[in-house]
Amino acid sequence: MKFNNRKILPEALNKGTIYDYVYYPDKNEWKPWLSLIDKDSIDKFPKDAVVQDIVVTTIDTIRYSYLQEHCIYNEIPTLFVGPTGTGKSVYVNNVLLNVLPKEKFNII
Repeated sequence: MKFNNRKILPEALNKGTIYDYVYYPDKNEWKPWLSLIDKDSIDKFPKDAVVQDIVVTTIDTIRYSYLQEHCIYNEIPTLFVGPTGTGKSVYVNNVLLNVLPKEKFNII
């Protein structure tokens, strides 16, 4: 087996740590999690939005959504665990209702 000596870490972690970046192996590059979203369209909630249904976009919500979407597309079973009230159901429902293409996935 021959190994490639390409550097896989970002040249400079100007902000945060390695956990603040997502790796694209096909391009051998790291990008900040915030580069995955359209900054102009985030957090524009309707005036009649119910507080319980609002998901404020943070690096954590972007990471969780990315990982959940990746697991769904690759048929990897997942389990979200944590104390009551930390947003597990909200994160899951947000991806199921707003991220996945409705023509490909049917939510029961």
